[in-house]
Amino acid sequence: MTQQHTPGPWAADFEDGTNVGGMVLMAIKTPQGLPVALIPCRPVDNPKAHPHLVADALLIAAAPELLAALEGLLATEDDPSEWCYWCAALVDREVCISDDCPGVLARAAIAKATGPQAR
Repeated sequence: MTQQHTPGPWAADFEDGTNVGGMVLMAIKTPQGLPVALIPCRPVDNPKAHPHLVADALLIAAAPELLAALEGLLATEDDPSEWCYWCAALVDREVCISDDCPGVLARAAIAKATGPQAR
């Protein structure tokens, strides 16, 4: 069973400017303008946004497309063999166990995004 998220694409709305607890929040919104998340981007008394907070908001806004891209890439794997499709390492029971294998990392990211019941 796959957990469902709000369908993308999402966008960071830098113009929202909601003030909560002394921080100006940036909204992550759907194309219909519905909020998905609010990200603190700067203190109310400072007109400049913190660069890492803006980067966080952009990364969150890209999440649906990143998840779809990873799922699409993993769907291109060939039939299991004794060699990993992604890193050419010898596999253990048809599953690569290399810590730095792109396929292993992609599966871990998908599991983190979709939850433990998604498999």
